[in-house]
Amino acid sequence: MAFKEQEEILHLLKEYDFYAQTTNSITEKQAYLAELETVRQLGYSIDNEENEPGIYCIAVPIFDHTNKAIAAISISATKQTITRELEQEVVSKLKHTCTEISKALGNKKVYL
Repeated sequence: MAFKEQEEILHLLKEYDFYAQTTNSITEKQAYLAELETVRQLGYSIDNEENEPGIYCIAVPIFDHTNKAIAAISISATKQTITRELEQEVVSKLKHTCTEISKALGNKKVYL
């Protein structure tokens, strides 16, 4: 979602009802839009128990030759196993892998 055009994001969210899966879920449109901006800046997303208690996920996009995000690779782990150092290591490896896949798909603008 973070790598879609803003107009498309707003269109998709126009009728969307946010609801809490967990106490960490994003439940407001403005908060969600702010999170998408953070994802764009970082080049990856985090699910910090937003969908399921105790589960922590990291995802990095894969871009095609037109620089469109077409897929992602993610990892999931239990919250207690992810340290700050491990998170940084996983993000680095995911970004490297996704960049290589994106390049193989003809992408020349990967900026992760």
